[in-house]
Amino acid sequence: MTEKDLIQITAELRAKGYDDDFYCQKKNILRNTVGQEFAPEQLKIKEVYRLEGSSDPDGMCVVFALEDIVDPTIRGIFIGPYGPMMTINDASIASRLQDDRPQH
Repeated sequence: MTEKDLIQITAELRAKGYDDDFYCQKKNILRNTVGQEFAPEQLKIKEVYRLEGSSDPDGMCVVFALEDIVDPTIRGIFIGPYGPMMTINDASIASRLQDDRPQH
């Protein structure tokens, strides 16, 4: 089984309707297309992918498929560092997102 890369994952998420890009903006998350700001608690995680750099730990990242808890038509992708490169701010934001993935 081959691992998916960042381009494949983002293409699959775009095909599922995750059209926006989200970014860290201080202690909140910014919706890039319209400049709308969200507290992390306003967004829920629908899918998560962790990518590891093949030979470089600096290449580790996490991809969140996010959805607004009030308006499910607001959906987007947040890509951040993972592992040793994750900042305290990124970790704080990630820990405040609501996890809405199915429990197995």
